[in-house]
Amino acid sequence: PQVKQLGVLWEPRDTIGGDLWWMTPADGSGRFTLFVVDCAGHGVPGAMLALLASTTLERLHASDPAMSPARALQALGNALRRGLNQDQELHDGESPHDDGCDAAALRVDVSAGSAVFAGANLGLIHVPKDGPVIRLRGDAVRLGYRDAADALPGEQALAFGAGDRFVLNTDGITDQVGSSGGGKPMAFGFRRLMAVLDAHRALPVQALLDAVGDELRRWQGDGLRRDDVTAVCIEV
Repeated sequence: PQVKQLGVLWEPRDTIGGDLWWMTPADGSGRFTLFVVDCAGHGVPGAMLALLASTTLERLHASDPAMSPARALQALGNALRRGLNQDQELHDGESPHDDGCDAAALRVDVSAGSAVFAGANLGLIHVPKDGPVIRLRGDAVRLGYRDAADALPGEQALAFGAGDRFVLNTDGITDQVGSSGGGKPMAFGFRRLMAVLDAHRALPVQALLDAVGDELRRWQGDGLRRDDVTAVCIEV
């Protein structure tokens, strides 16, 4: 109920995977936070880490509903380190596993027409009702890994108008290798993603993301899917 429209593109590379999206309920003032998380790994290992991330986000929101996006991502990373025992020193003969995630968080205040974004290796795309599509880059911050204690991304504040849209996506879209037809294989990339969002911006948000998925599959062609694919679009 806190958004006018919600659309989701969620395609694990295998039956299950490490991508997830999660949204808090709105508080008394209508503020809410949208998260997209890309956990290391695919299939069952990725899904187990995604489950840990999801339950962590639920616990964080229950304890502090007003937590800022950057602090929420920091807390998520620290919780993953503890949950995977990656905050402990390795003993002789112990396997040095090192897993974590990339993530993005967008806290939206609909009544004020403002939002705050924080990203750890994931960005945000703002599709205004009128005007050019804008990309906000996340910070080069690792969450949950052994060398990432208390990792804290920066925050970016932005304003929006009624009918604007925000897209959070994992790099399974932009890193997918393909070709526009006989050319040198290359990644789908942000320019192509933003062009698709711009070209189909008049569609309802689910149809908009369906168009992204269709274009990604055309780009992939007969090649292999490289990663889990997730995008979430909201209209405010």
